[in-house]
Amino acid sequence: MLTLTDDPHLKINYQGLTVDVDFAFDTVINYFNLLDSDDLTNEDKIEGAIDLFFGNSKSAPDLDDIEFYEFAIKQINKEIEDYPYGRSENGSQPSKYVKYVDYNKDAGAIYAGFLQQYNIDLTKERGKLQWNQFHALFDGLSEKTQIKQIIEIRQKPISDIDKDDQADWLNAKAYYSLDDLANNAESMEHTQAIFDLITKQIRKEG
Repeated sequence: MLTLTDDPHLKINYQGLTVDVDFAFDTVINYFNLLDSDDLTNEDKIEGAIDLFFGNSKSAPDLDDIEFYEFAIKQINKEIEDYPYGRSENGSQPSKYVKYVDYNKDAGAIYAGFLQQYNIDLTKERGKLQWNQFHALFDGLSEKTQIKQIIEIRQKPISDIDKDDQADWLNAKAYYSLDDLANNAESMEHTQAIFDLITKQIRKEG
């Protein structure tokens, strides 16, 4: 979660070791793509996640340091899911737009929104704009932007639409529908479970 007092760049602190994380918005989107891939094995996904977040880090431990990466992936998932609003009493919360945005399918609309409202060219911000900064700016996009209008179409139930407009709304829902409304938070939880299983297997074999 973005704060106004801390560095937006993510670091993992583990047993006295501080390791830089590539937490740019495009890295996190590539992480979502990795989790959703049907062509990769569970082990490939774990190795891919480690490479995405730590491939350029000079301070990252060797890949055989299972305990570190198990801890690190949990911290990264927690940071990605962290959102300041809508928390329940036990602190749990759903990500606000996770079921209504496809960062690939909606890339053009997201790009246009950032350029329209902030004059930010996201293609020039790859590797620089951090995920928590991107997410805060995304949440702040005006209802006048195309991506926010698309989200409203996906979210709003037909029962809330005037009968005279329902046919047009249904057409819009079909046009902007997502093939897969999978929850990214659930995907990350699943990946963490995969990581835990692999960790147990490695420890057993070792």
